[in-house]
Amino acid sequence: MSIAEYQTDRIASLISATRGVSRDGQRARWEVGTDLVDSPIFARVAGDWLLFEAPLRSNPRLAGATTAFLPEQLAGWNALLPGGARFGVDARFNITVRADVPLIDDFDPGPRALEALSGIEAGLAWFDGCEPSPRGAVSVEVPVDFKLLADETGWALCDAPDGDASILVPAPAGPVPVQVEAHGETGMRAWIAVAELDDLTPHSRHALAVLLLRASSVLRLARPAFARHHERQSAVFEVVFDSAPGAAEFNHAIESLAVSIAMAASEVKLLCEEQTARDYLIVGDWIPRDQGEHNNNQP
Repeated sequence: MSIAEYQTDRIASLISATRGVSRDGQRARWEVGTDLVDSPIFARVAGDWLLFEAPLRSNPRLAGATTAFLPEQLAGWNALLPGGARFGVDARFNITVRADVPLIDDFDPGPRALEALSGIEAGLAWFDGCEPSPRGAVSVEVPVDFKLLADETGWALCDAPDGDASILVPAPAGPVPVQVEAHGETGMRAWIAVAELDDLTPHSRHALAVLLLRASSVLRLARPAFARHHERQSAVFEVVFDSAPGAAEFNHAIESLAVSIAMAASEVKLLCEEQTARDYLIVGDWIPRDQGEHNNNQP
């Protein structure tokens, strides 16, 4: 049996212990049922990745809202979802909740897969206006040793005066710092800021939210979020692990953030300009009409 076949069987077996699993006719594709939310979650193996995705229906929570701009709210929720899960908009402008797990030789993907599923369940519950029910810890609780991870992967870890640690990654306009910090008691968050939201107009914030949600559907591991840090809100790309990552996962995290900044940095800069942001929001609806008029709450 190949490593991929072993991982596929191991993942299906682990998930089926806590959730309903049915194959859709292909060995490495499943539909995952959950008793926490009434919505299917689809899982598939694509190369060296295990991908989870759950499509979202029109949003009853915001059905009567006239002031909330849904993309901005979703970007804010991304900063809070467990398991590295994230909201995104796919190529057909449908909203999804998704999560990615790298498949690494000699590394059990099962615990991380369960974290990802818990994050997607939380996203589905929030979207429907419900409080998610946590399933409890699924990974070994080992504190993160950032210096050891950096040494093992070849990244240079720098200490900043404010106590944060950072890693310089290449970017089109020159190296930029990825901040690395503890997440909870045993997890890790690595993130890179792309815009300071407190300095932007509402149109720019809205346009950035739409752009980043669209980027979310094509990125692996990294998620866009509107997050607070030192009392300021920033648009960021981040990778969050609920429990301590291994060296290969750490390397995937830093590389995925480098890819995200290379892909979106120039577009983000343009949308920080008021007129460009207005033009971006005017060009068509960001979501199809059949997903609900309230989802097209454009200014």
